[in-house]
Amino acid sequence: MKDIFMFVGLGNIGNEYANTHHNMGFWAIDEYANHLGVDFNKTKCNGMIAEYTTKDSKVLLVKPTTYMNKSGECVVPLVQKYKIPLNHICIIYDDMDLDVGVLRMRKAGKPGSHNGIKNVTELLGTENFARIRIGIGKCTHGTIVDFVLSKVSDDDKEKIVAQLPRINVALDKFIKNGGDVEKIQI
Repeated sequence: MKDIFMFVGLGNIGNEYANTHHNMGFWAIDEYANHLGVDFNKTKCNGMIAEYTTKDSKVLLVKPTTYMNKSGECVVPLVQKYKIPLNHICIIYDDMDLDVGVLRMRKAGKPGSHNGIKNVTELLGTENFARIRIGIGKCTHGTIVDFVLSKVSDDDKEKIVAQLPRINVALDKFIKNGGDVEKIQI
């Protein structure tokens, strides 16, 4: 039986959100799908799915279609349907506590102020899954909601896009290491 892994990029569906700060997870998972040469051609459990298979493993790439604050309504049913071990899950999302383009990978942790991760941890019943946080910088104008739903500046986009290949490498290693985040430098 093949090991199964699930990588989830958090974001909001719709063209109006495509270039916003809150869609970093979608940017990263789209980049990883491109890296693997797969397309998001299935819809299951409130998510767009791309599948990648090797001789030893099956990888689900997921973009929830529930909008950010209800991401767990996609993640949890997929975990249950495919019986995915918690240590084979990695969720990628934006983080205002990191400078623009800074990446952090952890094997577990608190959701902080991120409502998408709060919903996932609440519905999953644990904080024990890997995550990659993509720095979007501090909110410098308006409300936090206004900031995360605002368009990313060209300069910030350039900084973030330049880091996405590092996420590809980290996810490849995540599979190779059987979900052991401790051995991954990002």
